[in-house]
Amino acid sequence: MGRRDEDDKNKVRRRKVTSSNSNLSNSGSSSNNTYRRVSSKPKKHKKSNKGKIIGVILGVVAVVGVIGFALVKFDFIDLDILDGIFNKGDDLSKEVYCKEVSEKNVKYDDGILYADNQLSLIANEGVKKRDIKKLAKQYDAEIVGYIEFTGDYQLEFSEEKSYDELNSIVSELQLDPNVESASLYRVSQMNSSGGEISDDKTPTRNSDEDTIADDTSVSDAKYGLNYDGGTTSFYPNDYWGGSDWDKMNPSGKNWGAEAIHATEAWALKDEMDYTKIGILDTNVDSEHKDLIFTKVWNSKESKEDSEHGTHVAGTIGAVFDNKVGVSGICPKTTLYGSDVHGYNYVGTMDIKCGLARLILNNVKVINFSIGQSNLTIAASLVDQNIITNEEAKKNIKSSLEAYKEEFTNFLNKFVNDYEFLIVKSAGNENDDYYK
Repeated sequence: MGRRDEDDKNKVRRRKVTSSNSNLSNSGSSSNNTYRRVSSKPKKHKKSNKGKIIGVILGVVAVVGVIGFALVKFDFIDLDILDGIFNKGDDLSKEVYCKEVSEKNVKYDDGILYADNQLSLIANEGVKKRDIKKLAKQYDAEIVGYIEFTGDYQLEFSEEKSYDELNSIVSELQLDPNVESASLYRVSQMNSSGGEISDDKTPTRNSDEDTIADDTSVSDAKYGLNYDGGTTSFYPNDYWGGSDWDKMNPSGKNWGAEAIHATEAWALKDEMDYTKIGILDTNVDSEHKDLIFTKVWNSKESKEDSEHGTHVAGTIGAVFDNKVGVSGICPKTTLYGSDVHGYNYVGTMDIKCGLARLILNNVKVINFSIGQSNLTIAASLVDQNIITNEEAKKNIKSSLEAYKEEFTNFLNKFVNDYEFLIVKSAGNENDDYYK
């Protein structure tokens, strides 16, 4: 190879290198063909700050949580104010709860049934829950029941107290500026006023066979609108145990509906509006196939003691004209149920909480078919001079007066904001109790 050929190869090599470097430097400010060394090492990337940011946020949340807990723990923050901010005064969000009284804590003195480890307290208007909590701590007690709308409290002591000790604490609490009133936690021995339900009257529960297969299941039934006896009636297609309809001669399982001529009112059912009706009872079967509840509070898993509540609910609002069971007297019903705690012994807060839940949900009619047998029996015995101890007679009558005053004041706190009617049974076992 000659020298000229070698020179030509070198020129070609220089042109390639120059062209390559020129492409690398086109984005720069210099226009000359300066040779630059390109590093073959990989470019280092900056570490992400995401992990640090998340760590800082978690740290701040932890610190705020600890500080918030401490402020609440030592009562530097008023939880009632926070509740007002977040709930914006919604009555449905207000606290309503209570604790069932244990049968072992039920005592009887001077004609009064009461719990030996609890007290009732009503706070003055504007008093905060934390103030009552502090007050309870002074007596080694805690809040186990509370109705925010009315300021009712159920306090429970860490250990049982004697009758005299409880009355002494009540007297002290009555002097506290935060307290409107305080009293023994009264307990009633409850009985369902309906008593034993006879099988030849209105059924309470419906078996799987209580369904109409066709119009021939009930002889001579005239379903729908009918003109009879000078009036227009509507006969629902519900089973009613196979009973015929004869309002002039009430009998069978539909005798009650016949006796009150409900069929004539049912003829106007299309002109009726749905009404919220509440059942305050010992227990209801919320899963009964002929009942539709919008809401049930405190419903027990066991339905063994639900016969009376279910019976009452069915009488009022069993699903109408659905070929099942019976017909509710009210064809257009929105049912609510509130079960009181226990069956044998019920405290005042059980009843108050039941009423409060229903009223705060704008229930218009509340059925309360439960009797307080111990007090009414005692009052009857006093009237018949069977109870002759003057102190006992005085306490029985004062207890009834206290009940009346307590519940009157309780319900009066709702009347300016809610419309409701409470229907209380008169009882149908007086002959058995008051002999």
